[in-house]
Amino acid sequence: MLHIPQQCLQEQTHCRFEQNYRNVCDLLLSVTRSRTLPKGLQLHGHIIKSSFQIIPLVSHYLINFYSKTQLPIESERVFEETHIKSSTTWSSIISSFAQNELPVLALQYFSKMVSYGVRPDDHIFPSATKASAILSNYNLGRSIHCLALKTAYDCDVFVGSSVVDMYAKCGKIEDARNMFDEMPMKNVVSWSGMIYGYAQLGENEEALWLFKQALHKKLEVNDFTFTSVIRVCGNTTLLGLGQQLHGLSLKLSFDSSSFIGSSLISIL
Repeated sequence: MLHIPQQCLQEQTHCRFEQNYRNVCDLLLSVTRSRTLPKGLQLHGHIIKSSFQIIPLVSHYLINFYSKTQLPIESERVFEETHIKSSTTWSSIISSFAQNELPVLALQYFSKMVSYGVRPDDHIFPSATKASAILSNYNLGRSIHCLALKTAYDCDVFVGSSVVDMYAKCGKIEDARNMFDEMPMKNVVSWSGMIYGYAQLGENEEALWLFKQALHKKLEVNDFTFTSVIRVCGNTTLLGLGQQLHGLSLKLSFDSSSFIGSSLISIL
């Protein structure tokens, strides 16, 4: 009878587990990209049977899957069943709530995370500020900004941009502009946040000037940027500019955006 050393059996078992684990992660990423709910549910069942859910990264992928398929309560269920909650796991659930327009839950979990001594990072802060912006809760948003300052994340371009966007959506344009001007690097979120803020307050000239500056710096503007600027052109004196912006949006392949389409209808 062939004798196989115990160590070899253990190594083979470990290799099989490692391969299965990698396959599960790849499949989770695939069904998340394709938003395929039935296959994702089937895969989740396999993960539970195989005890893969104890692995924090698998839980993170599952939470993200349910977030992308607009089932944040299922994300919460996965999170609560996760024994080891890393900062990535916390980031996933807070993001799931914020992205699915459940800001109160996002902020509740953010508060709970901080109380457990988990330090927010450049992924968590933007979700928390987004939740504050949805609620138009300036005081809460400012508190989160202060925490970002204390932890030195305010210089991060993603955190800084989310703070600009939050202040702008809360109608605190001076705070938004101060943060914007202090940022060593800016991205499309920070530029769009400022343009939106000025447009909302009727400061059309400043909104248009910033948009021109963004184009001059060859920033890759998005449909949200265009939407804010096109709405500035809603009065008759700027109708011609609105038509020019429509042409530019076509050139940049934003013509299929429902946001831009509704904005164009509003100025006609």
